[in-house]
Amino acid sequence: HDQTALERAEQASQVLFGGEISGLSATDILDIFADVPSSTLPKSQLDGSYSILDLLADSGVAKSKGEGRRSISEGGIYLNNQRVGDANQVVTISDVIDGQFIVLRKGRKNYHLVQIAG
Repeated sequence: HDQTALERAEQASQVLFGGEISGLSATDILDIFADVPSSTLPKSQLDGSYSILDLLADSGVAKSKGEGRRSISEGGIYLNNQRVGDANQVVTISDVIDGQFIVLRKGRKNYHLVQIAG
């Protein structure tokens, strides 16, 4: 492996353990999260009224909005590896990585990749 591959592998392991996601490209995200559950979300949903609770329930990360709310209050939900502290948080296009992905995490290891379509 060349130096670039080594650096990418190190960055991938850091991301999987809660490291910084911003600055990664769509290709990096796909490589790192190739084996995690995923779902698709139309870009039109991110119009300024789509809440983190909607995203958790729609993606299956939480079984319901109530479960999502409890997980957030317990500090166990992350949007692009940033802890979500407000159940009323709105998910917008500015949360999308490289115009294509949102990474959700519940707890320490349960990742979910949301692909943005359209």
